[in-house]
Amino acid sequence: MHIFPDHFLLLEEYLEDDAQSQIFSTPGTIEAIIVLGLWLEENKLISETSEANFMSYHHQITLCSVYHPDLHVRNAAVVLAGHVLHSDPDEDDRLKILEDLLENCMFASLKACALTWLREELISAQKEKAPNAFSSPDSIEQVQYLIFPNMALLEEMDDEGLLDYWVQNSAFVIQAANFAYFLFNSDTYQHLVPAAMRAGVEQRYVEPLLAAAARLEGIITKGASSGVGMSEVTLQLDILQDRLKSLSLH
Repeated sequence: MHIFPDHFLLLEEYLEDDAQSQIFSTPGTIEAIIVLGLWLEENKLISETSEANFMSYHHQITLCSVYHPDLHVRNAAVVLAGHVLHSDPDEDDRLKILEDLLENCMFASLKACALTWLREELISAQKEKAPNAFSSPDSIEQVQYLIFPNMALLEEMDDEGLLDYWVQNSAFVIQAANFAYFLFNSDTYQHLVPAAMRAGVEQRYVEPLLAAAARLEGIITKGASSGVGMSEVTLQLDILQDRLKSLSLH
């Protein structure tokens, strides 16, 4: 048995129609499928066919990572998704999978995982010292506006909308700030930064995000929002601001 085509076909059988409902209604079965996938990957039983559809398989696994009711199974699915992504022999396909996640995924936590996987690809390419899709600025150029979009829209949100945006997106925003630090502040990876990217990220992303973070702190301090979780939000905002202010952008 291999991940392709056997495990992929097994996943499709359960998740092809209304994946969310299937995962909720058969959590034990989905857990067993994820465990089997981890075993196959650990034993490098990836593919016995040249037509492996890594993107579709990766998508199915990530659905398990967001919809399964058990945290441990969700985490296991994330691990499997990362391992399988890195096992894809086509570097351009790996980049497309990451780009698709960053562009189309509605879950901030999963987009944060995509940044972790992208960083791992960049590190691997640096260690191998062989030209590939992740060893030049082209890969960052391809996804930079998905990671660091124009955040000026935050200025137009009312207090409630801004707080809701943060609650929904904080995992990805903080991870993006960490990714920026990884790129801009490391001598090892600065060669991957496209020309003029620093100035662009500072103007469209860092400056409005810092302003939004300060505004959010003011909202919380004034008591416009209260309740369980506000202390955690304040801590997250402190971490974000410290990271953004430490970026080497000039």
